[in-house]
Amino acid sequence: MNDFNELTLDLLNQGATLMATENYEEATKCFEKAVQESPKYIDCYINLGNAYASLEEFDKATQAFKKALILDSKNVEVLFGLGNLSYLQGSLEDALKYYNQAEDTGEMNEEMYDVLSDIFQSNEDYVQAIRYINKAIKLNPLNGEYYLTKTRIFVDQQKADEAIETLRELNAVLPDAFEAYDMLAEIYTIKEDYNNAISTVEKAVYRFPNDPSIAYLKLRVLVKFQKDNEALKYVDEMKKNGLYEPQKEENALLEADIYVRAKKLEEAVNCLETALENKYDNSQAAFVLINIYLTLANFEKIIEITEYMMDKDNDLFYDSTAYFYHAEALNKLDKKDEAKEEFKVLVKKLRNYTIVDPSFYQGYIYRVLSHKELGEYDEALRLTDYIENLFPERPDGYIMEYTIYEEQGNEEKAGELLAKIKEIDPAFSIE
Repeated sequence: MNDFNELTLDLLNQGATLMATENYEEATKCFEKAVQESPKYIDCYINLGNAYASLEEFDKATQAFKKALILDSKNVEVLFGLGNLSYLQGSLEDALKYYNQAEDTGEMNEEMYDVLSDIFQSNEDYVQAIRYINKAIKLNPLNGEYYLTKTRIFVDQQKADEAIETLRELNAVLPDAFEAYDMLAEIYTIKEDYNNAISTVEKAVYRFPNDPSIAYLKLRVLVKFQKDNEALKYVDEMKKNGLYEPQKEENALLEADIYVRAKKLEEAVNCLETALENKYDNSQAAFVLINIYLTLANFEKIIEITEYMMDKDNDLFYDSTAYFYHAEALNKLDKKDEAKEEFKVLVKKLRNYTIVDPSFYQGYIYRVLSHKELGEYDEALRLTDYIENLFPERPDGYIMEYTIYEEQGNEEKAGELLAKIKEIDPAFSIE
């Protein structure tokens, strides 16, 4: 005799459809009815538990799974679900207890092992993270994402050789996996191994000669290793073959980097402005342009770009950048009163940003610079002290403090700070 009937199956199917559309409350109602209809059918409780978990009603979800456990104490899905619920509620110890019981059933699937690997990686238990992702790979050796996960675990441990070996395994199993070439090239770049980096991308180019992403990858390697003449020749080749246009903004950023290095700022501006077409939605490109226009003292153009950015939703850094440089450009255009009012507003905005995200390093930098522009030197110096204590390995706080004492004519204090800056960054020089 079955533990369910046709109505139960109908309710479970309705609930699954509602879950797929993220209508969890209505799905829960379907699963509750299914439980009432077939109280001895384990799938009803599993689905109900998942629905409650999606609503973040973890106690109710746990109750549903524990009722399922009464029906089958060795059901892998139930045990794994209880492990997930324990983990979501902050109890890693209880989660591991259930996960171990789930593994003891011998029925865990690749997705479960992948989840466990991610959990252990998040908790910096890399040995277990590797153990579980290896199990996922064993169950499905053709899933490239598992190799990439394994690579990232090795990268987190700064084990470049192991990461490279894993990507080679992925390359052997799935030679068409773009990510393998991309990550391999990046690792070789970090290792400053140009020969292997360019060899990797050349293999990718050979396999995918008409792929714009692969072309961009090669250009990126050439630019990072400052092979500027080769890079510019390759840019011409990309443009002739139609490989530049599909990722023109990303390619333009790399091309502009070459021109900036050669101090050909007008060429850098031209390639970026051409790619962007007077639309500054690419925040990184807009930021590069702002810095170039600062060097060129083209403050009218900075006003145009920053006003465009200020009308868009950007992350904290680019939002702060737009407001700061808009005020700075007004200042340089001798619109002192307008600039002063903007800096006052910006100080309050930045204070809120750093309260919301205390790790927002650039927020502190822009706050110091804004106070400096307002002549509020005591407040600026208070913040430089905070930056120095928070990030002692970075010279920025000391550099800004140095410039303040320079402006105030305190040569003795400025000299002390200059010595400290050079201790942190021997390459630092005053232009």
